[in-house]
Amino acid sequence: GSLLIAWFNITDSRQLVYATGTLAIISLVVASASTIFSQIMTARYVGDLGHWLRMQLIAKYYSQPYLYFVSRNSAVLTKKANADVNMFTAFLLTPICDFTARLFITAVIVAGLLILEPVVTLIAGFFFAGFYLIFMQITRKRVRSINEVSRETSAGLSRLVQQFIAGMRDIKLRGAGPFFLSKVGELSSRG
Repeated sequence: GSLLIAWFNITDSRQLVYATGTLAIISLVVASASTIFSQIMTARYVGDLGHWLRMQLIAKYYSQPYLYFVSRNSAVLTKKANADVNMFTAFLLTPICDFTARLFITAVIVAGLLILEPVVTLIAGFFFAGFYLIFMQITRKRVRSINEVSRETSAGLSRLVQQFIAGMRDIKLRGAGPFFLSKVGELSSRG
């Protein structure tokens, strides 16, 4: 606080309110602008990387001999080229980019707070760090379990639905529809 008063030559409480209000507005504008910028950069980077990865997979498929395709389910190959690339970019790469941008913004804010009020900032930082560590320890096992079940269920559902749709003629001829429907229902209820 005293550093702020010295920098802006503040002599009364009214000037202090104006100065802190102006700094708060400037901080919000800078934070919003950096968030918008990071979202644009993330979307461009993730989209470009997803396109590159998809094209690499398709080119690799094209370079394989015909027997490669005979021994593999085309639904699984299609899923890898489309759904897996989308899952990778949307659920791994985008959150990593978002986390990095938020970490940078947090570091800038903490650095500013350390300059203005170092003792209060350190005490608040230790309090929040302790809270997050305790929270993460309590929820870590459950989150991992949920993620594992969700991943297995998603992969199984995708494969089963692709097989169901691709083999509809044979399924109808053999009366296997109820079997597939029960399998889809069983997997879907897990996730």
